[in-house]
Amino acid sequence: MKKLAVLALALLLLITPISGCAPENSAEVVTETDPELLITNLESDAQEATTDVAALDLDSDSNPNSDSYSDSESITVATPGETASQFSSEPQPTSSSTREGEKLSIVCTAFPQFDWVRHILGAGAGNVTLTLLQRDGIDFHSYQPSNDDIVKIANCDLFIYGGGRSDGWAEEILQQVMNPRTVGISLMDLQGDALLFERYSDGMEMDDQFVNSNIEQNQPQSTNEFDEHVWLSLRNVFVFTSAITETLSTMDPENDIVYGNNLIDYLESMVLLDVKYMEAIEAANVKTILFGDHFPFGYLFNDYGLSYYAAFPGCSTEAEADSQILVFLSEKVDELSLKNVFVTENSDQSIARTIIDNSKAKNQEILVMNSMHSVTAEEMRNGITYLSVMEENLNVLKEAIK
Repeated sequence: MKKLAVLALALLLLITPISGCAPENSAEVVTETDPELLITNLESDAQEATTDVAALDLDSDSNPNSDSYSDSESITVATPGETASQFSSEPQPTSSSTREGEKLSIVCTAFPQFDWVRHILGAGAGNVTLTLLQRDGIDFHSYQPSNDDIVKIANCDLFIYGGGRSDGWAEEILQQVMNPRTVGISLMDLQGDALLFERYSDGMEMDDQFVNSNIEQNQPQSTNEFDEHVWLSLRNVFVFTSAITETLSTMDPENDIVYGNNLIDYLESMVLLDVKYMEAIEAANVKTILFGDHFPFGYLFNDYGLSYYAAFPGCSTEAEADSQILVFLSEKVDELSLKNVFVTENSDQSIARTIIDNSKAKNQEILVMNSMHSVTAEEMRNGITYLSVMEENLNVLKEAIK
């Protein structure tokens, strides 16, 4: 009954908006019965277009946090045991595949999808090959599939991808795949009418014809691009993980109850974290955040009614802000008496430092929020999960909004 109540709460949150939340700038893991840990990271030679493939095999008794690993074409990791404290129970293992004598093959383009699937499958999933294509430390926006990656997609049962501009190549591959067994899941397709446009909030670097009108009218301007950072909303992930579970249950009906129970446990963890976000932001004294960087957190901020200013939209290719933008953002820091300037995990922090240097106080702290654009193999060995990142993002936000 408790689990059913939690699931009902999750569904309720999906259809019930938070009162007053209308922000002005809203925005191969190989799992065996006796698993081996096989960690491989890709490093491509661009000039020669060759790939060095190597892998480290660790038997099930080895330390999963070992620093020893080698470069190769994609990341292949045995599903690790749960290490994040927020998980209420261990996922249940699976024991069979959809076709006799064959493993179910699942390919994910990015870490968040990969992590959701390994929790739905369970720590002991013995007959599933789960592959993360994104290369070690390579930014999600920069990743391009190798020939071997394309073969893996063509031969898999389930292919999960973002569906935005950054992995537009995925649709082309799916259209060319002749394997009738391959099913594709696009996160942006699942998001449907709930997709948000990328926004030029006040002060953002944009096309010249928009800059002056944007600042003078004090209105955000919409780009013509949907915001592809859909994974950065816990509430979106309720939908994504439910759809993934339903697809897995269809492919492997023998384990549909196992997948369903693991999903409910995972939804419970997400609901508890969602409540933490709501409570923290409801009690906040500050509800406007300033990014001296790209801003990929539109869905997250939209969920909880936070406003923001930023130098660039999330998918912008710009790396340097002009003086007008820097002055505008520095003045906003002073006007709002902000004590922090935010950046994302891969930022060199130069724009944030310039904003701080041009403020009156010049003593703001730079805080980092993680968008999971480029999770590394070392972080995976150390037990990083989607929920651990989202909880840490909440902890960082609390520092700024208290």
